[in-house]
Amino acid sequence: MKGLKLPAQFGAVGTNGTIVTRGGLVFAGGGDTAFHALDELTGKDLWRFDTVVRTGGTPMSYMINGKQYIVIAVGVGDQCSLMAFSL
Repeated sequence: MKGLKLPAQFGAVGTNGTIVTRGGLVFAGGGDTAFHALDELTGKDLWRFDTVVRTGGTPMSYMINGKQYIVIAVGVGDQCSLMAFSL
């Protein structure tokens, strides 16, 4: 992601990772209370979902019957869950 201009409101300090889809979408939680999809080339925030609670960890991707899903862990302590989004 060197040289990529990220949105100013994006993220929080931490070790959360990102994933990039074959189509050029960068998915990241950033440790704040939103999940983002960014354009790989421009860094433009294309989509944002307010998760209400903090995101954590690196997003995951999987496919079922040709449909791609992106999953992110949210919450803290014993109040954690996974949120899944389809593309």
